[in-house]
Amino acid sequence: MSWLNQEIAERWRTEGKRYASDINEYVRVGMETDWPEDLTPPEEDQRRSLAGEILGMIRGANRAGETKRLREEIPPASWPITSEFQERLQPVKPLAFLRDGSLLVHVGGQRERGTLYVAREEGLGEVSGACFAGGSRDGEYVALVDEEGIRVVHGMTADTEGERVAVYLWQEVQGKLKAAIPDLESLADEAHPENVMDEVIPFDGGEEAAARLRVRGLFVGQRGEGRAALSRTPGPPQVQSGRYH
Repeated sequence: MSWLNQEIAERWRTEGKRYASDINEYVRVGMETDWPEDLTPPEEDQRRSLAGEILGMIRGANRAGETKRLREEIPPASWPITSEFQERLQPVKPLAFLRDGSLLVHVGGQRERGTLYVAREEGLGEVSGACFAGGSRDGEYVALVDEEGIRVVHGMTADTEGERVAVYLWQEVQGKLKAAIPDLESLADEAHPENVMDEVIPFDGGEEAAARLRVRGLFVGQRGEGRAALSRTPGPPQVQSGRYH
């Protein structure tokens, strides 16, 4: 069990118990005495100083498949670790399962170009040529987003992109939206629409594989024909649909 440092693990457990006991006592006294101004809060949790070593052991235990022993030796507590690495944390959003069981995930904040990864048992791999994605329920169709537009592929796995079945260029999408709703703010007004994605869903319709895109609303494309558009309204995204002929 090369991943386990017994001394560090013992310090983690001891400090965790100490801090929990102190917090419980602080709350008990505060509730019984109506929280007097001179009530001294407990000493801060010192486990954050162990975050680097603990994170290394977590990685090692996961690689060794010994997660049960990990939980026994190092009781879970996320905030001592996350508080230590606050500046390095990034939002992670699961997007879609692929047909081989692997998972597409997006790493990055809103309104900024993120990174697309595929996660599987062997680890993480970056997906080149895309910054966002979405999949059909059965994992057969995947919509991949980049600065050029949206491409829908069939049969994507962790090792291959699959067969391309449809492409929607931003230039064409934005042009159709602007023509349909010239007086309303929409996706057509975004300089980098690929960075404001909220959701993209390809429908597994066989030869009529379609892509449904929701970002401040809705756009639906179907093999060379755009149909439906939406505009942004104040507050949460609201869908308003139209149809192109």
